[in-house]
Amino acid sequence: AMVEVWDVWAAAVGGQIAAHAHPAAFKGGMLLVYISNSTWLHHMRFMEKELIRKLNQALGDQRVKAIAFKIGPV
Repeated sequence: AMVEVWDVWAAAVGGQIAAHAHPAAFKGGMLLVYISNSTWLHHMRFMEKELIRKLNQALGDQRVKAIAFKIGPV
């Protein structure tokens, strides 16, 4: 499942976000995404619902239930 999330990530979220955010782990409907810095972390938290919608649309199901954001390697 993580491989599929990885495959659709950039297309689903867009290049600008993909440059600052990278999926790190996926388990039980929770996607962990590493973010480049605190400014983007704040921005991404506001976009969580929209990102979930876009990812699930790209994946063709409702497997992503929530996203946890953490500053880490992008």
